[in-house]
Parts: sequence; C-alpha cells; structure tokens
Amino acid sequence: MAQNHLGSGSLMGAGLLALATLGCGSSGDEPACSPPAIDGVPFTAMGSATLTGKGTLPARVPDGMDLQLLVDAGGFSMGVLRQNLLQQDLTCGRSFTYTVRQLEAGTYTLEFDARVPNSESLDPEYQGRAAQSFTIADGQTLSFDSTFE
Repeated sequence: MAQNHLGSGSLMGAGLLALATLGCGSSGDEPACSPPAIDGVPFTAMGSATLTGKGTLPARVPDGMDLQLLVDAGGFSMGVLRQNLLQQDLTCGRSFTYTVRQLEAGTYTLEFDARVPNSESLDPEYQGRAAQSFTIADGQTLSFDSTFE
C-alpha cells in the first residue's frame, strides 16, 4: 500500500512538472502573447510628420520585457509616450510595429530600452539602436522598417 501512495505521488509530481514546463500561453486558458504595437508621440514633439513601420529586435531580448521606443535627434533621445500611458508594450518574439506621431522635420535614429515589467529599477536590461537613420519632412507620413542592434 505504501508503494501505491509513492506511485501516486510520483505521478502527481510528474504531472505538475509537465504543466510547469509547458510555458506561458500553451494551455487553452491563457491567451498567447502578441507583438506590441507602439503608438505615441515623442516627449516635447510638436511637428506634423508621422513615422510608421515594423521593428526587429536583437535575438538577445526575451519575451515579456516592457518595450520603450525612443527617437534620437542627434545628441539627445526622446521617449515615445504611448497614447495609453498605463499600457505596457511587452515583447513577444523579435518583431513589433510602431506609429510615431508629431515628429518635426529632421533626421532621426530609433532606439529601444527593454525593462523587466514592474521593476523598481529604472535601468533597462537591454538597449539597442536601429542600424539606419531616416529623414522625414513636415507633414510627411513615412513608412520605415528598423532592425535594431
């Protein structure tokens, strides 16, 4: 009888281990993650141009990180303030989309910071910069995809 008890415990332990290794989003109860869609305005921006595109993050950035997009105007970077400030844009795979509104005419480079969600630390775990810059004119809507390093 003691063997049956141990056998049942072993089966239950194996079952719990199997559930734990399935990962997020693999059961029917939990939704799978989806790539973030960042939509916002750079801090202090007052222009009339809009940038849209798809970003590709480096492979080192894991899923579930809070993603912040920044616009570097040649010497200083401005964070893109989300339209919904309470929403977190969590990484899911390497890709995401972005719409950056109210850019002033100029040449810019996109950057990113990725932080652990709800962390007390203000320091990003991962940072990167787009491989190419872009130039945008007043009133222009530019589609520009970025690969980050």
